[in-house]
Amino acid sequence: MGIERQANGQWKADIRPTGANGKRYRQTFKTKSEAVRWVAWVTSKKQEDKTWNPKRKDQRALSELVDIWFRLHGSQLKDGEGRKRLLLHFSEKIGNPFAADFTQAHFTAYREKRLQDGISQNTINHEHAYLRAMFNELERLGEWKTNPLGKIRQLKVDQRELSFLTDKQIQALLEQLSSPRQENAYLFVFTALATGGRYSEILNLNVDNIRPNSITFDLTKSGKTRAVPISETLFNMIQGIERATNLSRIAPAPYGGRF
Repeated sequence: MGIERQANGQWKADIRPTGANGKRYRQTFKTKSEAVRWVAWVTSKKQEDKTWNPKRKDQRALSELVDIWFRLHGSQLKDGEGRKRLLLHFSEKIGNPFAADFTQAHFTAYREKRLQDGISQNTINHEHAYLRAMFNELERLGEWKTNPLGKIRQLKVDQRELSFLTDKQIQALLEQLSSPRQENAYLFVFTALATGGRYSEILNLNVDNIRPNSITFDLTKSGKTRAVPISETLFNMIQGIERATNLSRIAPAPYGGRF
């Protein structure tokens, strides 16, 4: 095989650019120079073909992608450390495969096991959202190509009706905490009821956040500062804590000031 002149004066090119067992290419030309150019063109095209010259498989483990995501993006998020721990925990639970081998089946099997273990659908949906967001961000950063979870739907969760304490229930709760031994718990609960603040928001309040007519929450879930009006009664109760540096001192048992 190669380039040979035929009895009719034409030139025949007969080649196997990928080797003896590869596909055979044959073409006839009027001149030898045309045949030579064609052989060079076919050979170069087959060398560019991914099936002929495949790229090396990505050897990064899933946990390595988590580290890259955290370094380039997650570290800037308010809950970045928590998300990183969750993502690494997930990687460990499924055996930390090569990221290139991670598929929808890995996650759906993990999700099924979590459901069997009694984990709530809402919690599993949060894990799903964090993992999907990680791949989306890595794709935007040019560190990954296709999100393996892009087509998986989250579990359907029925919305629970919000419930509120009645005036009688509030009164009964405060009466239960009215003893001197529970003064701190009383103030903590009173502040929560008066402002609608979350546990962590109240826990992280500093005295600088307290004004005669308002409380300002800095560490909110959305990351935005929120000011809430308060009564003179509540302000005076808080001011009564001498030399308090933050309201973690009045966190009710059993948390002992830590969330």
